[in-house]
Amino acid sequence: MAELSIRKFEPKDQKQAAELYNVGKDTYSDLPIYRDMLKYRFHERLSPGGDMYDIQAAYMLDDGKSCFWVAEVENKIVGIIGAIPSTKFDPLTHVELVRMSVDSTVRRMGVGSRLIRVLEDWGKDNGYHSVNLYTLGAMKLARSLYEKN
Repeated sequence: MAELSIRKFEPKDQKQAAELYNVGKDTYSDLPIYRDMLKYRFHERLSPGGDMYDIQAAYMLDDGKSCFWVAEVENKIVGIIGAIPSTKFDPLTHVELVRMSVDSTVRRMGVGSRLIRVLEDWGKDNGYHSVNLYTLGAMKLARSLYEKN
């Protein structure tokens, strides 16, 4: 793999980041029990008013309490990850990992782990003490990455 760089989201990344997120649902399309639910959730998030429709407005706020990053190889976005104040624990000390997706062509090459480390470092720098995430049990690829980190 060519050199990987991770940086904060910029408005010019919107199209590629949203497309990568949308493709992520296909990873689990063979799980009939989740297929319709995932299709609905992804559609909702990519539609007007959804966080992935306007990433800049949803994550890159001046308050510094949320953020979004892209992983890039040769000007192609191959990974994304977002951070928001926790929705289930103290939002002043817990950050939630959201909207993570890694392009299938670079999975198992450390992209996901590096994105998680960037989020963790940002969380420490911004006063968070813990990173939380929520995923479906059937999402084995995602779970294996999260358990490793």
